[in-house]
Amino acid sequence: MSLNLILLLLTALLCTGYGQQISNCGEQNRVDADEGRAFNLTCTHAFRSPLQWVLHRPDGSVITLATCSLPALACNSSSSNYNAVYTQRYVSTLTVQQNLRTSIAGRVSCYVSVSQTYCDVRVVYPAKKVSNSSVAMNMMNWTLSASVDVNKIYASDGRYICQWTFSDWTAAQMQTNEMTIDQNFTEAGKEFNNGKCAFGGVPMPTSDGVYNYCLAVNPGEGILAKESFQIRQPGSPTLDHCPAVITEGNDVKCTCRYSDSSPPALVTWFPGTDFNALLQLLDVRMTQNGTNYTCSQYWGGDYQNQITYTLHVMPRLTPKDESDMTAEITGGVVVFVVAALVVAVVVMWIKTCNPVYADPRRRSEVEDSHVYSDLASFYEQNVPAPSENSATQYENAGFDEEQSDYLELFEPETTETTASPPTPSRQQAECVVATCETDAATPEEQYENTIGKRSLAATESYYENTLAEEKKDADGGHYENISSV
Repeated sequence: MSLNLILLLLTALLCTGYGQQISNCGEQNRVDADEGRAFNLTCTHAFRSPLQWVLHRPDGSVITLATCSLPALACNSSSSNYNAVYTQRYVSTLTVQQNLRTSIAGRVSCYVSVSQTYCDVRVVYPAKKVSNSSVAMNMMNWTLSASVDVNKIYASDGRYICQWTFSDWTAAQMQTNEMTIDQNFTEAGKEFNNGKCAFGGVPMPTSDGVYNYCLAVNPGEGILAKESFQIRQPGSPTLDHCPAVITEGNDVKCTCRYSDSSPPALVTWFPGTDFNALLQLLDVRMTQNGTNYTCSQYWGGDYQNQITYTLHVMPRLTPKDESDMTAEITGGVVVFVVAALVVAVVVMWIKTCNPVYADPRRRSEVEDSHVYSDLASFYEQNVPAPSENSATQYENAGFDEEQSDYLELFEPETTETTASPPTPSRQQAECVVATCETDAATPEEQYENTIGKRSLAATESYYENTLAEEKKDADGGHYENISSV
């Protein structure tokens, strides 16, 4: 091996402090010194040369903190604030008692001869409490955001870190960002800060459940905040105060409702662009009849659970139509009233002014006349008419032609070839009636239902009296009743 190579290796070993280190400096030669506690560093070396503790401050100044001699195992400190000793051969410990912000903040080096090792020391006052924790959910992006206020914190290097940890609901289990300083203040001659830790844009889960996230602050003491939120899917929608039919010109206010969900779903109507559960249509026109409005919810990053409302519009009557309808209704009422009055007057006149209906006796006679007119018709069809000889006998008895006209109904019928048959007897008439009863013809049934079993003789007598009385009334009373002859 050449001499130059050997010299190069020796130089590298001396400059890098082969076998020399600061044991309690932490990872990457960095350590935080809590100003509320005593702080110490330990340097181990492999050379017998004197050892020096040196501080390189952030402002660029350099201070020798202590010098130690290995043969004597003794150290001299630059001030009472530092205490350097040999705890054992080749091992020296430096202790800082107070005023750490000015005494130890910076890069502390351990020099032995021409070799050195260092440790970057950050003096801190760790955050111990937080306040005003808040959570914000972005429904459109379906992400979660949160913020926490951090109270009274200090770091000599001015770096404050927020560490968020999520519990098994996002691919990124941790998110780290810098704290935002909101306020600087001085307390007992020392500077402190208030800040805010926040995160955003973390995707939320869509499955029902309770999810947690935690906050740690650097510098800080452990977990300072632990928050949770709930996910609950929405149910089916319903429509409230949505009229089935609306008159043209009126307003519609239809509300789309969903069961409670967490976070609450965004509700919108199509057509439409705003997220609003209320569908408000002003001054509805006939052109909107049959329009479908769909209520949809936005939840979990997508539209879902839709329901449709169909608007039915009926025309509104114009003032002319309303007046015409009013006139028609009024006219109909007037016609009905007039007709009712006319009917009432006619009925009243019949009952009060007509002598037939005014006299109960005459009224019964008139009613009976209808019955016996049917009887006369039946008798003409079934009883033979009297002969001319019978009419002559009545004339000889003192009757004139006008009176004999009433008796022709009872005379037998004559023919040229046969002799005049005798006047039918009562038994023959009853036989004719009996024959009619057996035939079951319509006139006979009317006759039987009307006069029953009344004898034919009494019927003839009553009929003759009725005809004579009518004749007498017609001639002014010049003829006597036939029944008196």
